[in-house]
Amino acid sequence: VKVYYYKTTGRANQIRLTLAAGNIEFTDDFAEFPPSGAQKAAWMEISGGNLTFNCPMMTLDENTDRKKVYLQSSAILRKAARMGKLVLEIKDDEDQAKYLEDKLIADAEDFRSAAYKSFVPFGATKEAVDEFINEVFPKHAKNFERQLVEGGKNYFYSDKLTVADIAVYDAIVFMGSARISGIPSKIGADPFGFVAPALKPWVERVQSTPGIKKYFESEQYGQLKKFDKATLGYGEEKPAEETPPAEEEKPAETPPAEEEKPAETPAEEEKPAETPATEEKTAETPAEEEKAETTE
Repeated sequence: VKVYYYKTTGRANQIRLTLAAGNIEFTDDFAEFPPSGAQKAAWMEISGGNLTFNCPMMTLDENTDRKKVYLQSSAILRKAARMGKLVLEIKDDEDQAKYLEDKLIADAEDFRSAAYKSFVPFGATKEAVDEFINEVFPKHAKNFERQLVEGGKNYFYSDKLTVADIAVYDAIVFMGSARISGIPSKIGADPFGFVAPALKPWVERVQSTPGIKKYFESEQYGQLKKFDKATLGYGEEKPAEETPPAEEEKPAETPPAEEEKPAETPAEEEKPAETPATEEKTAETPAEEEKAETTE
């Protein structure tokens, strides 16, 4: 199994998490962002000539005559869920289970799409950022909380983890709380505790699932770029620059007055007046301590 995407979480993250939760080993094939023309051509060749897609993409049995290629993130997500037996099931009501799974995946995608509009690196304004923090995130978090409570189980409408949980978790955490956490406000101090406290224990249950926990501890996951408060325009605070101490002002030195000599007769040979040399002083400037810039 191979997943094609950029070296970041993004839209491939829910697919990777679903594979991990299903204990399915996979490798990543990373591309630079934005992709070059050559990269797009390579993707097109792998896909068999598909013209209207972008990453993520997943392949099975690549380089064999059994090779299969999967496109579109939500379709790949569902395929990964079937592979890992993570489909939502409700006894005696398969149709309702399918509907609830589809709805939650769609709810997660609605939030993810709204969250992308608040990315400052993509051109979001401060107004868009504030709206996301104070309105969009709380509204969607509360709606997910409502559905979790309504289901009355440890997971969304289930006693075990399903792809519905993973889709919602990826969206509301990686695109929501992880980005808001740490901003200077009450919601930044505890995003879920502030707006949807019932989600907190559910989040812990999802990320402590053995397969997901193992993946989070892996080098494979560790190398990925994650979205944080910098995407909302909140960078790392830097210490104030130190100003070197002012030099002590030295009073100007006045050469001592020459001693007046009485006129002598007969007149002596006139000698040029001697002025004592003033010792030249060089201003000393203390070296400014070099400050190490903190990098995000």
